[in-house]
This record gives sequence, structure tokens and C-alpha cells, in this order.
Amino acid sequence: MSKITRFGNKLLFGVKKNKNTIELVVGIGAVIAGSALLVKNASKIVDANDELHFYSENIKCMKEEGYSKQEISSEFKGALKKCVPMYAVSIGIPAVLEAGGLSLILVSHANMAKQITTLSTSLATISMSFNEYRKRIRSEYGDQVDQEMLTGEKMKKMIIKNEDGTISEKYELGKENLNPHSFLFDEGSTNWQKNAGANYDFLYGAEILLQRKLAAKGYLTENDVRETLGCELSPTGMNSGFLYDESDGTINCISLGLNRQDPQAEAFRNGTERNFWVQLQYADGRPIVEDLAESISLGFH
Repeated sequence: MSKITRFGNKLLFGVKKNKNTIELVVGIGAVIAGSALLVKNASKIVDANDELHFYSENIKCMKEEGYSKQEISSEFKGALKKCVPMYAVSIGIPAVLEAGGLSLILVSHANMAKQITTLSTSLATISMSFNEYRKRIRSEYGDQVDQEMLTGEKMKKMIIKNEDGTISEKYELGKENLNPHSFLFDEGSTNWQKNAGANYDFLYGAEILLQRKLAAKGYLTENDVRETLGCELSPTGMNSGFLYDESDGTINCISLGLNRQDPQAEAFRNGTERNFWVQLQYADGRPIVEDLAESISLGFH
């Protein structure tokens, strides 16, 4: 008995866990079944209509020929007894299936919307806590430690021997450990130049241009940024990105990470490094939005 109980509890848990999906699938199935049954019953509906027409004409003739009210009432009751079951079978069952199916779909949608709202609130709280944590790290230990803890990779100092015999230093982060919204601005970019100063000036100007685009459009995807910089587009960059304003009216600003206080960024600003790891985030350190479509459709912004 205990095994049956445990199995039943597990089954019930699975049903509860997938309740919305089950409601949606059953609802769609019921609507389809109702529509199919309605088509199948087309001939029965025609028969019911013919029967109703026959009784209507018959009652009309009885009135014209002076039949008594009792006789006409009896004929009317006969019409109801014959036609109502015919319509109940041909139209009633499909109608019940479609109505029930639509109800399940609406209930499933309402429950999903409620869950999304709850998750969004939870994510917003987690994001706020994480951002406050990063602010404390930067305040106490500096931006370099913040970046190293964020990416899980320490800055690597590389000694480069140049063609003219001079020695220069280069700092890099392991690409595999960067957040998914970081990418390298290097010779693969159509706007990259061999002159380090020109690359810095370009990215500095691009950041200003992107902020203007954000203000005009209301949002920018990660791929909008990548395209402006002349870098390779990302599959996930179609839906991740920036929102111009928050629901409380706060205005957001784009950051490419040019002001980071880590060795790689400092080397880029000083002109000793021509490549730059672009790290997309808001200027106050918050991560970019992972799902712009969802945020916009929910009306949060």
C-alpha cells in the first residue's frame, strides 16, 4: 500500500509541476476535437435543421387550419422532443469541448503570466542584491578584483617582443571565463585599426552614439551594439540588450567597459594595447537584460 501511495504522490507532484502545460495541451486538444466533431456532424446538423423546419411548417399550417391550442401545443412538444436531442448530439457536444478547451487555455495562460510575474520579481530582487554586492567589492577592493571575481579568471600579464625589438606588456582575460556578453574588439572587427589610440577614440565615440540610439529607440539589442562596432553577431544577441528607462523613470546608460580599472583596460587606454575586451553592461554595473522581448511585452519598461 505504501508503494502505491508513494507512486500516487509522485504522480500528483508531476501533475502539479506540469499543470500549466497539461492544461494547455488538453485545452488545445479539446478545441481541435470539438472542431473536428462539428465538421463530422455536419450532416446531422442538416438533418436537425430539416426536422425543425418540418415541425415549424406543420405548426404553421395547424394554426391556419384552426387546430386547437392543445393540439398545437402537443405538436410543439413533439418538435422539442425530436429536435433538442438531435442538436444536443450534433452541436452541443462539440460546443462543450470547444468551450472547455478555451477555458483551459485561458486558465493556463493566466497561471503562466502569474508565474512569470513572480519569477521576474524574484530575479529583480536577486539582480539588485548582486549589484549591491559588486558595488561593495569595488568599493573595498577595486575594479580589478571585481572583474576577477566576476569572470573567475585573473588578469594574465604577457610580455610581447615587438618587430622593432622593443618589449611591451599585454593583459588578457581567458575568453572562456568571460560573461556571455563580452567579446573581443580586435582585427576581426571591420572598424579595428593598427593604431591603439584610434581604436580607443572609435570605441569612445561609439559608446556616445549607442547611447543616442538607445534614447531614440528605447532599446538596443546586443547585436545592435556588435554591428555598430563591426564585430561578429551573436545568436543570443538578438534578444539580449539594453533598455533606455526603468519603470520608475530611471534613465539607463550603456557601458562598453572602457573605464574599467583592470590592467587590460588600462593598457588599452594608455595606448600600449590595440585590442579590447568589450564587456556590455549598464554604466552603474548592472548586467544587461537577457530577454528584451519578455521585458518589453510584460510592460515593465
